[in-house]
Amino acid sequence: HIATGEEKARMLEENWNVLIGMDSVKRELIKVSESFESSRARPIHGILLFGPAGTGKTALALGYAAWLGLYRGFTVIVVKTGELMREGARVAAWHLELIFKVARALQPSVIVIDEVESIGMRRSLTDRESYYLTTVLLQNIDGVGSRRDKVLVIGTTNNIDALDEALIRPGRLGDVKVIVDKPNPELVKSIITGIANRMGVKLAGEVLETASKVIETGAEAESLVNCIAVKATTDVKQQLACLAGVTTGLKAYGL
Repeated sequence: HIATGEEKARMLEENWNVLIGMDSVKRELIKVSESFESSRARPIHGILLFGPAGTGKTALALGYAAWLGLYRGFTVIVVKTGELMREGARVAAWHLELIFKVARALQPSVIVIDEVESIGMRRSLTDRESYYLTTVLLQNIDGVGSRRDKVLVIGTTNNIDALDEALIRPGRLGDVKVIVDKPNPELVKSIITGIANRMGVKLAGEVLETASKVIETGAEAESLVNCIAVKATTDVKQQLACLAGVTTGLKAYGL
């Protein structure tokens, strides 16, 4: 899918602008974009964001792509691997070839591939068709047409060990590898507070202290605040019950 101007603005607001505690990573990613402005250096071809689930990798990837689109004039292409693989690996490989052809025709461009291990698995662990799909991805990221192609691929994964080793070498997704790890308790507090402020939810102090020792990801923080918003209460005990929402879902909502 090629993002429209309106979609890029929404992606920036809903992802890049709301990320808390990632300022240093954002600055580094912005520096990466400078490689596309150099007439001497080879442009960065790949960025891999990896780490535990729920830590904000997808938001960071989409937000950075939107930033490139709005501030650096990049065409933004978002690949949904589930849809890509719907008709099997062979058809997916054909669609992947088309995606890269479009990206080269509309460069500078950025392709975001969430859960990239779905189409870039270790070839020793896959069947013949998946082997072919991984090879097609490798060749296209390599820039077979030209190493000077201004096409950037951003991949995210919770399982870096599942990726083909060749895919994470320099010149491919290994150009820039960023671990997006679980936040420390103080950062968790900031994330919860930021989400609560954005949603207009009032948090009890005890909830914030307790939650910072239990919650490990931004996704869990959002689940907590959303639970409190649904309950529409500031009762301390009921708010604390929402911590169970991280693992037990509906029970925390009293449903």
